[in-house]
Amino acid sequence: RMFATIVETLADGVVVVDRHGVIVHANAAVGALAGLDVSHLVCRSWHDLCRLRTRNGTRIETHGSPFGRLDLAEGESRRVEFEMVRPDGTCRFVDAHCAVVRDAGGQVVLGVASLRDATDRHEEDQARRHMLQCLVEDVRSPLLSASNTLEMLLGGQFGPLSEGQRKGLTTSISKLKKVLLCNGSLSRAATDTALGNAATA
Repeated sequence: RMFATIVETLADGVVVVDRHGVIVHANAAVGALAGLDVSHLVCRSWHDLCRLRTRNGTRIETHGSPFGRLDLAEGESRRVEFEMVRPDGTCRFVDAHCAVVRDAGGQVVLGVASLRDATDRHEEDQARRHMLQCLVEDVRSPLLSASNTLEMLLGGQFGPLSEGQRKGLTTSISKLKKVLLCNGSLSRAATDTALGNAATA
């Protein structure tokens, strides 16, 4: 009874499903996360109540237990991130830590997960990536323009140059190219981070 009280009062959701993906226990936090009363969760398949999909929008397999595909050993846990589409159409991003209980034959009999609402963190990450990408693009255009102009000057398109002027332009172009290289790396980093998060399932 004391254990049940502790689970019920946890801020994180705790859900237990059988080998078929049917919920056998869920605390109040799971109901709040799913946008449903807990009484509507128990004895029903999670997939009947909420659509689950990876962060890149791919729907998670709806047959059987979602824990079966994780290939977890007894006592092993794994972090999984997914998007939950609630019955009212709203979406929540969920950070889950999953574990399984196996029978003597090694078959999964129960799956246990703690669920935390990661929607705010996801939205903050999205905002940071967007800001970084905008900053990279805003800086890149004038840098490219300056580099092209210096290349034209070095090529003599605006008149002859002294040896000192040529050396100065060559140094400036070299430094600009290094800055552009860093700019490109930042752009790829922002894109790779977005793709990496989208691929997490």
